Amino acid sequence: MNNTGKIIYSLFLSVNLLLLMGCGASKEPITEATWEQMENMVEGQNFTFVAKTIETMRTGSANRIDNPGYLKFEGDQVDMDLRYFGSSQMSRSYGTAEGLRVVGTAKDLSSSRNTATESVDLKFSVVNKSETLQCNLRIYSGKRAVLDVNSNLRSSIRYDGIIQ
Repeated sequence: MNNTGKIIYSLFLSVNLLLLMGCGASKEPITEATWEQMENMVEGQNFTFVAKTIETMRTGSANRIDNPGYLKFEGDQVDMDLRYFGSSQMSRSYGTAEGLRVVGTAKDLSSSRNTATESVDLKFSVVNKSETLQCNLRIYSGKRAVLDVNSNLRSSIRYDGIIQ
């Protein structure tokens, strides 16, 4: 290898090393004030999660669609209206596409600080007719949130969105 080739090779290695070091840099941890703000919002139970994308657990592919729905909390009362894509074990009439529509009381409510994901997790269940939905709403700083829904009659689904 000639000198020009060695210089180019050294420069290439240096740039890649800097890029790798930059990727490994850790972000600053969440402050106690931010933790308290997220926990107070969850404990107050008066907020709306607005979904922006849907990700089915079966395919693992995110599908960006406009207005996939919402989840409103007022105390322990839930108003959920979310589109659903995935397989179902319940029979439906041809041409109907029933989403996750529930108005009722949240059961088994619990919230916890998740230091591993730097989020506050709100877990609860709701019943719609004969279907039980186990939900985990993970709220991050900056009001970003992820809602995982597991059903006894449908495949799992994930919604990514924001808290208002």
